Amino acid sequence: MGVPKFFRYISERYPCLSELVRESQVPEFDNLYLDMNGIIHNCSHPNDNDIHFRITEEQIFKDIFFYLETLFNMIKPQKLFFLAVDGVAPRAKMNQQRGRRFRSSKDAELAEKKAKEKGEQLPEEARFDSNCITPGTPFMCRLDNALRYFIQQKISTCKAWRNCKVILSGHQTPGEGEHKIMEHIRYIKSQKKYDPNTRHCLYGLDADLIMLGLCSHEKHFSLLREEVKFGKKNNKVQSVDQQRFFLLHLSLMRDYLELEFQPVKENLKFTYDIEKIIDDWVLMGFLVGNDFIPHIPNLHIQTDALPMLFDTYMKTLPKLDGYINEGGYLNLPRLQIYIDNLSKFDRETFSNQYEDLKFLETKHQVGFNNRNDDTFGGNQDLLDLVKATEFEFDSPDENEDEFNEVFQREQGNDGLSDDEIFEKEFFQHRRNYYISKLKYEEMTPEVLAEQARCYITALQWTLSYYYHGVQSWSYFYPHHYAPFISDVRDFKDFKINFELGKPFLPFQQLMSVLPAGSKDHVPDCYKKLMTHPDSELIDFYPADFETDLNGKNQEWEAVVLIPFIDEERLLKSLKKYDNELTPEEKKRNVHGPMYVYTFSSASQGSLEGPENFPSIGSLFCKEEKVYREEIQVPRENLVLGPSKGALTNVYFTGFPTLKHLKYHSELRLQHVKVFDQPSRKENMIIVVEPRVEMDKPIEILVKELMSKVVFVGWPHLIEAKIVRITNKDITYFSDGNSDKTDSHKWKVDVQAIKDHHANRMGIDPLEISTIVHVLQATGEEYRFDSKIRMFRTVRTWNRVEAAYPIQCIVTDVKAYRKKFKEELSLFEAFKIGTEIIMLTNPYYACMGEIVETNCYEKTGRVKVCLTVHEEPTFESLWQKHLTTKDSYMNSYQTSSKLNISENVLNRITGTVLVIAGMKRQISDGQSKMNIGLQMKFAKQNEELAGYTKKERLWLYSEKVLNLVQEYYCKFPRIFEVMENRTSRGNNDIYFESDFFETTEGEDNLSSLMKWLNQLPHMKVERRTIGSEAIEKEIVDEIAKQVMETKDMPMRKVTMQVKPHLVYAPALAKTTTKAPDFNANYQLFDRVVVARETEKYSVGMRGTVIGINRVKDLNPVRQDCINREDIYCEILFDDLNGNIKTGRLIVENLVNITHGQSLNGNERFSSKTENTQRHEKSNNEPHPRHNESFSAILQNKNRTHNNNGPQKNQNFTDIWNALKSGNQIPTETITQTSAVIIPHSTSTTAIKESIAVKEKETKLDSQKKLSDAINKKMAELEVNNKKKISPVPNDQSVPIMISPPIKLPTPPKEWLECKEETFPIANITPRLKLEMPTVAAVQPINQQNIFYGNSTVVRPPPFPQMNFPHPIPIYPQQRGAVRMQQPMPMMNAPIITQPQQTFFKNNEHQVGPYFANNQQPRQQQLQQQQRFYNNSYNNNSITSNKQGKYRQNQYQQQPGTTMGAQSNQQNPFIPLQAARKSTKGKESSNPLQGTKKLVVAIEEFKKTEQKSEIAQLSEPATEVVHEKKDIQQSEKPTSVVDPRKSRLAIKF
Repeated sequence: MGVPKFFRYISERYPCLSELVRESQVPEFDNLYLDMNGIIHNCSHPNDNDIHFRITEEQIFKDIFFYLETLFNMIKPQKLFFLAVDGVAPRAKMNQQRGRRFRSSKDAELAEKKAKEKGEQLPEEARFDSNCITPGTPFMCRLDNALRYFIQQKISTCKAWRNCKVILSGHQTPGEGEHKIMEHIRYIKSQKKYDPNTRHCLYGLDADLIMLGLCSHEKHFSLLREEVKFGKKNNKVQSVDQQRFFLLHLSLMRDYLELEFQPVKENLKFTYDIEKIIDDWVLMGFLVGNDFIPHIPNLHIQTDALPMLFDTYMKTLPKLDGYINEGGYLNLPRLQIYIDNLSKFDRETFSNQYEDLKFLETKHQVGFNNRNDDTFGGNQDLLDLVKATEFEFDSPDENEDEFNEVFQREQGNDGLSDDEIFEKEFFQHRRNYYISKLKYEEMTPEVLAEQARCYITALQWTLSYYYHGVQSWSYFYPHHYAPFISDVRDFKDFKINFELGKPFLPFQQLMSVLPAGSKDHVPDCYKKLMTHPDSELIDFYPADFETDLNGKNQEWEAVVLIPFIDEERLLKSLKKYDNELTPEEKKRNVHGPMYVYTFSSASQGSLEGPENFPSIGSLFCKEEKVYREEIQVPRENLVLGPSKGALTNVYFTGFPTLKHLKYHSELRLQHVKVFDQPSRKENMIIVVEPRVEMDKPIEILVKELMSKVVFVGWPHLIEAKIVRITNKDITYFSDGNSDKTDSHKWKVDVQAIKDHHANRMGIDPLEISTIVHVLQATGEEYRFDSKIRMFRTVRTWNRVEAAYPIQCIVTDVKAYRKKFKEELSLFEAFKIGTEIIMLTNPYYACMGEIVETNCYEKTGRVKVCLTVHEEPTFESLWQKHLTTKDSYMNSYQTSSKLNISENVLNRITGTVLVIAGMKRQISDGQSKMNIGLQMKFAKQNEELAGYTKKERLWLYSEKVLNLVQEYYCKFPRIFEVMENRTSRGNNDIYFESDFFETTEGEDNLSSLMKWLNQLPHMKVERRTIGSEAIEKEIVDEIAKQVMETKDMPMRKVTMQVKPHLVYAPALAKTTTKAPDFNANYQLFDRVVVARETEKYSVGMRGTVIGINRVKDLNPVRQDCINREDIYCEILFDDLNGNIKTGRLIVENLVNITHGQSLNGNERFSSKTENTQRHEKSNNEPHPRHNESFSAILQNKNRTHNNNGPQKNQNFTDIWNALKSGNQIPTETITQTSAVIIPHSTSTTAIKESIAVKEKETKLDSQKKLSDAINKKMAELEVNNKKKISPVPNDQSVPIMISPPIKLPTPPKEWLECKEETFPIANITPRLKLEMPTVAAVQPINQQNIFYGNSTVVRPPPFPQMNFPHPIPIYPQQRGAVRMQQPMPMMNAPIITQPQQTFFKNNEHQVGPYFANNQQPRQQQLQQQQRFYNNSYNNNSITSNKQGKYRQNQYQQQPGTTMGAQSNQQNPFIPLQAARKSTKGKESSNPLQGTKKLVVAIEEFKKTEQKSEIAQLSEPATEVVHEKKDIQQSEKPTSVVDPRKSRLAIKF
C-alpha cells in the first residue's frame, strides 16, 4: 500500500505532475517494469464488494495476459520488459501482509454471512480467495507456469516482442516485486555499457513507488498507474481495454521539489545539491508511515504533516553542516537536531486540543484518561462533543471559578502555574498512550529509550532497503504503534548494525501471514497447526481480533491488532512436519531463479501449453535462468546518485520539464482541480515572468514567428507550427492576410486560456496580450514525392488549431528525436510482398501486397495484387436496430403504460433500500437490501444494455415493461406502498414490515431477493452512458450473417496504382494520423485493421457494433480540451463461428463502408425518419411550409416510413372494400378488431369522404357497412355487461389496421399547384371511437393501460408535427392563415410518439409526450389548452379555386346548434364538447365520454352539410354514429397501439 493518500496529495500540490495517457501522447520508453501483484489482484477479484462474483482460473490467466498485452502495446518498450511478482518478503513486510490477509479473510466471511441473512442466494462455486496470491501456493505455481508460457508464445509469434529482452522474476525469487525491480535498476546502472539517458517506466499501484523512482536519481523516469477516482465515483473498471492510465513524471517532480526548497538555497553553509535535497525528502516521507514503520502520532497527510516537515527542514538545514540522508545512510547527529525541532509539534498539537478539552472537563468532569484520537485511546466522541456543545457555554458560569479550584485540588494541581499544569497534563497524555496502545505497564525512561532505538533502527533499515536492498531478512519493527516524535531523542551515538540472514522459505511465509480461514492454501500436514485447539501455534491464528483506526478515517487504514509471529517457535514447529510433505510440495517450497527470454531465429523445439492453452509447435525463444545472487551489487560499486553522461540540456519528447522559461513559484490555496474535486490544500503555483523577446509589436512577431515550428504547452512541450497570431486589435494569417480581431471572441479565448492555466495547470501566465494559433505535430511518416521518386520523412500536423499565450511558447529547444532514414527509394519502401491497403476506388480498403515496382519507370505506377471480399449486407438488421432503438420510452410513457407514477417507476428500476424486520430505530451501520431492479447506474455513468439508456433523461425498453409487470404481478403490495409513500413526499428507507405481513413463509423479503437475483438482467453487461451499441441479439445475427459469407468466393485482382494511393502500415512510423482522416464511423460499418497491435494484426476485418467517445473532462494539456478519442467496438470475422470482439481507436482502422459510399452506395442513416424531421424542425421551418405541394406528394421519404411494420393482407382487403363501397368480407371482419382512419383526416375530411363515397358508390353499400358496424357494436355492448374473462390462447388477438403502403394518386387539380405553399390547417384531432367488446386483458407490453379492473384506451387528442403520411391540402384553402402545429411548451422538442388522451376516474386528460417533461402535469395541460384555443380561434378568410373568397368553414355559421360561439370556430369542437359533457360528472362507465364525443361529431356534421366537398388524397373510412339510446356498458376491455395515430372504429 505504500504511503496512504500520498499519491493524491503530491498530484494536487504539484498540479502538472500527472496526466491521463492518450495513445498519441505516450513518450518512447526503453525499459518497462511491471509490479505484477497489482495486475493479478485486478484480474482475479476486481470488485470485492460483489459477493456474487465468481471467476474461473482460466479466465484469470487470460485477463492477466490481456493486461500485459495492453500495457506492452501502450508503452512499447524498446530494450527491456521486466515482470516482477512478489516473492518471499522480508520479515519487516510480513507483519503488514499478515494484517492485510487476516482482515481480508474476515471481511469476506462477514460479507457472505450478511448476504445469507438477507436471503441472497450465493453461487455454488467457491469464491476466489485473494489470499492465495501469496508465494508458495498452488495457484501461484500455476500462474508462474502460465506466465512463462505466455512470454515464450509472444516472442515466438509477435514481432514487437522480439526486439526487447523479457525478464520474469516470479514468486519463487525472494523479494517484493517493486524492490526486485529497483535491484535490477541498480545492477544495470553499475554496468559500464549502461546508457545514462535510458528512459524508464514503472507500473504499479503503490504510492511509495514515487520515492523508489526518485531514489534511483534517473533523469527520465515515469510512473504508470490506473486512473484514480476519489469519492463516490471511485468504481473499478473490470475491462482493461476500457481502463485509462495516469503517467506521473518524476522528471517534473524533481523540478517541483527544487521549487519547494528554493528558499533554503541561499542560506546554506555548504553546496546546494538538488539530488541531496531529494534524498532528504524521501526520508521525510517515511515519517508519515509506510509498509515497514507505523506513522508518528498526529502526523497525517490529511492534516498537513508534510508541509510541517518541509518547513521544519528548511529552518533546520542552514544550521547543519550537511545533509541528513547520505546515500541511504542516516547522519544521526544531524537527524537528532532535525527531530528535536520537530518535537515542538507534539506540544503544539496537544496545546491546540488542551484548552477546549480542559474547558469541557470543568463542565462535565471528564478526565483526560477518557480521551481519544490516535494518541488517547478512549472515545473519539469527546472531540465531537466539544464542537457540538460550544454554544451552550457562551456565557460564563457564575460558579465556574469555584469549581475550577476544587477540580484543580482533586487533580493535585493546587499551587502550580499554568505552564507546570500543561507539562503535567502533557506527560499524562503521553503516559496514557504508551500504556493503552503499546501495553507498557508504565512510561519509564527505559521504555522511552527502547522506543527511540526501535524507531531509529527501523528508519535506517527502511532507508537502506530503498537505496541498497535488503539489509536483514529477519528484522522487523516490533510494535503496532510508533512513539511520539518528542520521545525520539538521545540517539546520536547509536550504533546500528544488521545481520543479513536468509529469507523464509515459501511455506514458512505462508504459515506466517495466512489466517486459519485460508488454510486450504497450505500443505495438509500444516493445517492442524492453524486450527487444532491443542496446536502449539494456535495463538498465532486468532479467529477474532480488533482493529484500531488510530487517527485514520478509512477502515482499510486501521491497525490490525494481531500478535507478531515468533520466528523461532514457528520454524521449530514446522520442522516436525517437513517429512510429511509430498514431492510436489517440496518442489514448491524452494527459492527459484529469474527467467531471461530473448528471441532466437532458430527453432528451440516445441512447448506444451498449460491446461486449456494450446501448445507451441515451433518455439523461437531462448530461456535462461539467472539467480538473484548473480545480480547483487557490492556497496562499493553502487551508483547512488545520477549516472554520469546524462544529457541535461536536451529535451526528451514526452518528459515534461520546467526548464526553458523564466518563472517563480508561490504556494497558494487556489483550489486547482486535478481530480474530480478541487484540491483543499495549497498548490504550487508557477508564475511565468515577462519575456523581453516576446514583448514586441505584433508586426515584428509575425515576421519572426509566422509559419515557424515552436514548442507549446509548457511544461508538457509539444512541437507545433504557428499559423495565426492575434492580439485584441488585429489578426495575422500565415498566407500574409490580416483581419480585424473579433473583440468578443478575443475576450473569450483569453479567459479560457487563463482559466485552464490557473484551475488545472497551476500556472499564472500574468497578462495575455498576444495569442498564437498553432497546428500541433502528430508524428512522422514517409510520404511519396513523385518529383524525386522517393519516399521522404515528413512531419504530420493536426488539422485543428490550438491557442496559446505567446509568453508560454518555447522557440529554442534542443530536442532528442529518434533517428530514421530521411529518404527511402521506391524499391526500399515497396519491397516485393509488402502489405498495403488500397485507399481509392473501386477497391477501397482491400488488402493486398506489392508484386512489382519496375513498372513505375514507364507508367508511374506499381503493380499490386489485391484480395477482394464479398461484404455482407445488414439492411434488415439495420432496420431492426432502428426499431429497437426507437422502442425506448421515457419515464412518462413507460409509467403511463404501466399505470404507475413516474416516481415509483424511477425508483423500482433503480434502488429501493429495505431493512429486514419490523419498523424500528436503526443505527447508521444498519445493513440494507436493495429490492430495486438495478437497471440504472448514474453515479457510475453506466446503463444496462438492452434495458435502459440515458439521453439526458432515462429511457426504458419493452423488456423493462415486461419485467416491471412481472414484478407487479408477483409483489403488488410493494408498488402500492411505494405509491402511497411517494404521494406523501416520503422516499425514505423502507422496512420489511411495510411490504410483508410476516417474515416467514414464501411471501417475504427473502423470497423477493431470491427472485430478483435470478432475473436475467442481473447478468447483463453494463455500458457507458452515451455510447452507441447494438443489442446482443442483433450482434448474434450479424455473426451468423458473416458466417454465411464463408463460402463466398474471394477474388484476386492485379492492377497498377500510383504509390500515394496505397497505405503501407510499415511506413507509418510514429504518426498517429488515421490512414484516411476523411472517413467517419457509425454502427454496422465494415472495417479493416490498418495498424499492427498486440492483439489484432493488419488485415483483420470486422463489423462495428459499438462506438465509445472518450473525453478528458479535466486534461492537463490544453490541446486535449474538448478533444474526443473515438473507439470502435468491433465484432471480428471468425469463420469458425467464435464470437471475438475488440476495442480499437479509429486511427488504427480503415472504413470499408466509407469506401463503398464513395462508389455511390448509400450508407445507412444513423437516424430514423422521425428523428431527422424532428431535428430539422428545430433548425428551420417545417418543410411543408417551404416546398410546393407537388414536391410534398412526390417525396417518398415523407409519404411512407420504411422503418415501420409492414401492413397485413387483412387491412388491404378492408381498405379496398371501403374504397369501392363494397361490403367487407365476413372472414375479414372476424379477424379484425378495428378499422383506422388516417390521422391526417380532419372532421371536414370525414364529411367530405362520405360525400365522395356517395358519388362514387351506391348508397346501399354504405348502408350495409353501417348496419354491420352498428350491429356488431350492439352485440359487443351487450357482452360487456357480463363479467369479462380472459380470451383463451387459441382465440385471435385483435389487430390494429392502418392505411396501405401505397397511397392513391391525388386529384389532378392538386398537382397543378406546383410552386405554391399551403399551410397546414383544419387538422382534426385523431380520435378513436371505442366500442364495447369482449377481449382478453392484454399484458402491459402490448401497450394496454390498466386502471383497476378495466383497460382504457388513450385516444390522442391533438395533431402532431411529424406525420407518416402527407396531409391532404385542399385547393380552396389557399391563402388561409398559416395555422401550424402548436409549438411545445418551454421550447421542448416533441418526441415523435403519438399523443394520447385517456380517461382516468372519468376525467378526460391529455398526455402529449414532451422530451423535457419537467412541468407539473396540470400546468402543462393548462398551457397547452390555452395555446390550442388561441391558435384555432381565427376568423380567417380563405380563397377557393375560382378566386372567390368565402368565410372559413370553421367560422360561426347562422343556425349553428352546438356549443358557445367561441368554440364553433375551433376544429376541436367535438373533443371539447365531449370534455364539457364529462366535466364534473360521476359515472361508472368509462366510455361515457367517448359516446358524447361521437354524438358531438354527429351534431357538428349536420351543421356543415352545405359545405363544399373536396376530394381526399387518401381513402377515407365512413364514420358510424353511435345511437343516442344505446345503453351504458360496464367497463369494457380494449386494445390500444400508441404507435398508430388514426381514427379507429372497433368491430
